[in-house]
Parts: sequence; structure tokens; C-alpha cells
Amino acid sequence: MNPSFESRFAGQMQDMIQFKKSLGYADNSYVGYLLNFDRFCMENYPDASVLTKEIVMDWGRKKQNQKPESVIRKIIALREFARYLNSVGDNAYVAPLEMFGRRKPFVPYIYTDEELTAFFRASDRIPEDKRSPYRHLVVPVMFRLLYCCGLRPSEARHLHCSEFDLDAGILHIKETKRHKDRTVPVAPGMLELCRKYHSLTNLAYKDREYFFKNPNGDIYPENWLQRHFWRCWKIAGITSFHGSTPRIYDFRYPNLNKIQTFFKYA
Repeated sequence: MNPSFESRFAGQMQDMIQFKKSLGYADNSYVGYLLNFDRFCMENYPDASVLTKEIVMDWGRKKQNQKPESVIRKIIALREFARYLNSVGDNAYVAPLEMFGRRKPFVPYIYTDEELTAFFRASDRIPEDKRSPYRHLVVPVMFRLLYCCGLRPSEARHLHCSEFDLDAGILHIKETKRHKDRTVPVAPGMLELCRKYHSLTNLAYKDREYFFKNPNGDIYPENWLQRHFWRCWKIAGITSFHGSTPRIYDFRYPNLNKIQTFFKYA
């Protein structure tokens, strides 16, 4: 991402982004907030070159229908910018988070055995589609890979064929969180499923770049995965959940019977 800043803080924002990247941080968690802040400054403080308390408090003011959590997230991004400015010798106001309320502790959704069984059985019932000939193969394999290997959704979507050693049963995940590479062993049952999937898709897409390739030759977009996540729950007949609302990302969190129960889902 190459953001284009226009306010008098533009150069300092670019410098901070480069500094954070050099430490291995991904920029997608804060750049959007900085772009919004940049526009805010252009509209309200076009001549400001010092990050004052007045600017920060004005930026942090809750808008109509805006959730408190959204306010806290944007203040956290601006606090990082203020800290960076102070570290390079520029005066900047660092707002105490307590002034904007407390963040609710994050509670992941822990799936029950019954829910997992219903979900993966439903994924096997995704119908064929002429517009997406291999959808009925991609959905059950991708979701099982997410669950079994603890991958982030973006890691599964961006997985290259060259990063999956189907002989050794090893995933080589590149440029993951904080730009760290890692290797992930694949359980025998999951590996066999992936080999079958690879053999079938290879008939049509022999030289494909991505392990999960869409009909246009690119990765499946995030909203496509979200849509089929909820479609599986609908097919499973599950519309209410215990606790928080489940997310695809929650497949990564521990399930006490994860290893023992995986094979009945495969």
C-alpha cells in the first residue's frame, strides 16, 4: 500500500510507516486511520504542523452512531504516530486511552464439536457452479486447512502452490504477520485431502500459481470466503450461537479435541 498524504504531517507519517515496516510491522492496521486523520487535518487544521491536544481531542470526538471501540482504535493509531514524533524530537500530544473509555476484552468464539461437525459436513454439500467450476472442492478443503493448520484466512487465500510441499506435508507460509516466515506441518488426513484436491484441480489448472485459484486465475477475495462461511452455517441449519458471533479467524483458536476430532471432519 502506498498511501498519499497531503497535510503538513505527510512527511512525518511516511517516515513513521517506513520505520514501522523496517521493524517488521504490517501497515494495514493503522494506515487507514492515518489517511483519515490526514484528511481531517486538511479540512480542519490545514496549517497545523504540531500535533496538539486540541487536534487530538477534536479527532477523537465520537461521531453520531460511532461505536466506542471504533473511537479507541483510531486513537490508538494516532497515539502511535504521536509516540513516533516524540521519539524523533518533535513535540506531540499522546492522548491517554482512559479519556476515551476502555476496550472490551476480546473473547474468541470457541466452536463445539457439534458445530464443527455440522459446519464441515455442510461445506461438503456446497453445490457445483458453472461460473466457478471448482467451488465445491475449494470450500471444504480451504476451511479444513484453516482449521487443521491454524492458518489466518489471508494466508490460506494467498497460498502459492510452490509453498505447499505435498510430498513432505509442509506448508511454507511467507511474509506472514510482522513479515515473518514460518513452516506448518500438515496432518496426514488433511494432507491426503489436499493431494486429492490438487490432482483434481490440476486437470484444468495445471500451471496455476495459487493453491486455491479462482476462475480468473487470482486469489479468492475476502468477501467470497466470508460469504461461503455463512453459507455453510445456513446449510448446516445453525442460525444461533453461544457467546459471541463466530468468525473464520476463530478456527485458529484452541479446541480441546482438535487433533482427535479432525479426522471425522476430513
